Amino acid sequence: MTYFLLLATAIISFMGLWVPSLQEKFIFSTKSIKQNNEWYRFLSSGLIHADIPHLLCNMYTLYIFGIALETILQSPLYFGNKGLYIFALLYCTALVVCLIPTYIKQRKNEYYHCLGASGAVSAIVFAFIVIFPTTQIELILLPGIHTPAFIFALLFIGASFYLSKTGHGNINHSAHLWGALYGMIFIWGASSIFSTIDLKTTFVSQIKYYLSTIF
Repeated sequence: MTYFLLLATAIISFMGLWVPSLQEKFIFSTKSIKQNNEWYRFLSSGLIHADIPHLLCNMYTLYIFGIALETILQSPLYFGNKGLYIFALLYCTALVVCLIPTYIKQRKNEYYHCLGASGAVSAIVFAFIVIFPTTQIELILLPGIHTPAFIFALLFIGASFYLSKTGHGNINHSAHLWGALYGMIFIWGASSIFSTIDLKTTFVSQIKYYLSTIF
């Protein structure tokens, strides 16, 4: 499923860069959604990107975390045969959910546009963190510097919250924030319904054990 998402997103993103009319048709546009009821843009906007670096960053992150998450979700210990569908459902619903706060905030701004799979990719990363909260993650802005995943999660959520409030740059930090939070909530909820593992308890237990080895 991860490979399918990577391939589909890459192909459509490249097409969008070459054919501006396609990107215009797929982009998240509050005006088009509100006036023309083009609600499909909540999903389609995740299939296009602003440029090559934007695409590569999202797809590289999806590849690293998506493969690992998809593999563990399909193991008998977690969801077994349901794992593939849970992974796909997480990604697709995250594309929509991460943009709901953006639409509510920007619905009166007919010039607002955004695009990219960052919100859904954030959901994948944070679902992975729920399962492996003490795994070492390298900080993108500080190559060579690693931190436990739960520390990275706190830094990411804090930074995304701050940047979404200040409106820094042209990046939709709100989508990152809500995608990340949704990824955690989704995987906790899915485990309580389809798995015998209590991910909330194991999440806290792993962090407590990690901290006990330090202090």
